[in-house]
Amino acid sequence: MFSANSLSSLNSITLGYSGLNLSKETISELKELGINISGISSEAQARKIIEEKSQKQENANKTQQDDDRLEKIYQRIKTLAMKINISISSSEKIENALIKINSKISLFEENNNNANISAIRSEYDSIKYTYETLTSTKADIFTGRDMLGKTNRIIMGIKK
Repeated sequence: MFSANSLSSLNSITLGYSGLNLSKETISELKELGINISGISSEAQARKIIEEKSQKQENANKTQQDDDRLEKIYQRIKTLAMKINISISSSEKIENALIKINSKISLFEENNNNANISAIRSEYDSIKYTYETLTSTKADIFTGRDMLGKTNRIIMGIKK
């Protein structure tokens, strides 16, 4: 006769050193993430650790992607700056570079000095929009993390 209990025991392994039952899937995930299972006292704790480690890896990947996007934005800024004869140093902040470029474009627009100014303005607006979207998304992520941390401290009764 086959019962739910025998199915349950097929899906879990007993770790002899602590008498702990963890599913094969959980053990596999822990190993994939490089997490030592010796200090884990329950399936729920293991799931929480897996979730936290996965979130950290996702955040690291997101940060790398954002850094790559910022580098591309910076390259676009430098290219645009060269078109309008502005020097942008490699240590200059993106915000400052955008301000310098906008000032120069505005000066061109006031004096009608350049026939291609509308294309340059469009490129500037595109770069600025891309940069603002990226930075506002990052700010939202950090705000969400902060709120999650506060919620966890409240739940755990930790005063800060």
